Amino acid sequence: MANPSKQKGTAFETAVVDYLRANGFPFAERRALRGTMDAGDVAGVVGWVLELKNCKALDLGPWMNEAHHEAANDGASRFAVIHKRRQHSTAEAFVTIPLRLFADLLADGVAN
Repeated sequence: MANPSKQKGTAFETAVVDYLRANGFPFAERRALRGTMDAGDVAGVVGWVLELKNCKALDLGPWMNEAHHEAANDGASRFAVIHKRRQHSTAEAFVTIPLRLFADLLADGVAN
């Protein structure tokens, strides 16, 4: 039997992938672990590395460092940490990105 923490993480990853598929990202899928060359938890969102966390306590600094490292492994310039919001649906999960990436996204929207 898998440990409860791993089961929670797997369930959240599956829920996020299902949500992304239902909302415009049909190729989203859980990514296999690659050890030190890990490239995030979700594949199929072009240009992004997504690191997912289902933890009671927030630890954003190390999570963002992990996501940034995994983006470098994947050759992606954009990365985010998606973390479960307690007692809320998957659609209400939080997404954390650095301000510079947020500014890029805003600029992309203005340019279009």
